[in-house]
Amino acid sequence: MTRPVRARGWSAAGRRAVAGALLLAGVSVAAPAIAAEPHYRCDRLDAQAALSGEEDDVLSQGRDGWFFRAENTDLDEFFVLDSESLSAMARLGAALRGRGTRLLLMPVPTRGLVAYDQMDAGVPLQGRYARRDALAEYRATVKGFRSVGLDVVDLDPEMIRARIGPAYYLKRDLHWTPQGAKFTAQLAAADIDRLLGSQAGEGRARFATRQVRTEPMTGRLQAMINQYCDDPVPAQELAVFQTVREGGDGGPSDDAEQALFGDAGDGGPQVVLAGTSFSATATFNFPGFLSEALGRSVLDYSISAGGLSTSLLSYLETSDFDRDPPQVLLWEFLAYHAFADDAVAFRQMIGAAQGTCTGTDRLVAESLVDVTGAGEVIAVPPNAPPVIGQAGYLGLEIPDRTVRRFTVEIEYADRDADIVTIDQAPPYASSSRFFLEFSGDFSAPVRAVRVRGLPDDRALPISASICRARQGAS
Repeated sequence: MTRPVRARGWSAAGRRAVAGALLLAGVSVAAPAIAAEPHYRCDRLDAQAALSGEEDDVLSQGRDGWFFRAENTDLDEFFVLDSESLSAMARLGAALRGRGTRLLLMPVPTRGLVAYDQMDAGVPLQGRYARRDALAEYRATVKGFRSVGLDVVDLDPEMIRARIGPAYYLKRDLHWTPQGAKFTAQLAAADIDRLLGSQAGEGRARFATRQVRTEPMTGRLQAMINQYCDDPVPAQELAVFQTVREGGDGGPSDDAEQALFGDAGDGGPQVVLAGTSFSATATFNFPGFLSEALGRSVLDYSISAGGLSTSLLSYLETSDFDRDPPQVLLWEFLAYHAFADDAVAFRQMIGAAQGTCTGTDRLVAESLVDVTGAGEVIAVPPNAPPVIGQAGYLGLEIPDRTVRRFTVEIEYADRDADIVTIDQAPPYASSSRFFLEFSGDFSAPVRAVRVRGLPDDRALPISASICRARQGAS
């Protein structure tokens, strides 16, 4: 789980936006000469680690006004995709395919991989950055995803450097520029059309994108820079774009909460986006650029400051997904996330992707009104089919949406237990539905499931189901 004083007329960012747009359209142009930014006096950056106490927030100054964060973010060299996480990714993709949804991964590379030329080798944090190793690690991660049958948008850093260069990223913020967002949207749209196949031409509409304003990018990283620099470091000025559907009054929603009630309305295949602040921030217009490139509305469920899994899990738990799964689900995330840290989230996502079970897939079901913080939710009858490991999952419905944290205790026939804390505090979107894949670490059948830690020991009408995993998800 970051310029010199503004000139009259077009800003430098605006000029770069025009040049970037022409390049994206396949037109080769000579970019106007733009003076390099000065080297700012930031002597206190050397002492920042001691002042901050947070390794991720350690900053160093590069060239031409660029600032980079420490190893665990911009300058990360290790993209750790352990075998358990890769297996979970594969099961998630299989569970979604069982619902008719193709999962398209979009691991966004780090700023260091893309803007390597903007580093200053004389600065220790940047000088010891092993970019060749980092590139090999990133490519190995992408290869790992593809090795288990997952589709991945090609955001190879060397390709980005050749096509758009450092303008892909902001100089003093962790995010991409609008030019970078547009470039990425065009790549993702091509992959989405490929996955849609013969459906790609159905329900197309025309979208128009226009620049609506310019604004300074004043995020947390910019504030930190000015905290540690003696020279005032101006915020980078951005051209801000907006995409609307021609003949209508709006395009994709800029707000994840609003998107929960959205309707693509194209009459063609449905495309859903779940991502980070890269996709959720209106300034970058990524959902708009994606809608324009696809010729169809994109339902955006992205959530800022949510890390790897927050937006995707929030979407999969909605009744919208359960009733009407999309044809393509684009999952945007930052490649440097430690996937192993989200082991419980993966179990929740895999269960949610399979959704509410019915018929013969619903092995055990109960609805109890008098369940308190230590109450038993569901006991498996002796004559019920055995549920062992990842061949089953738990579904809960808690009508009180203020319940966001509780503990699930799964008891097995050999008296072993799996205790899992479910914590979906904001920024997770509020949900009354919770899912959890049973663990493959236990070989005995599930005997009982209890919920503990409900607030105030209130009695709640919790509905619980033990479900058979859909074919291919286990």
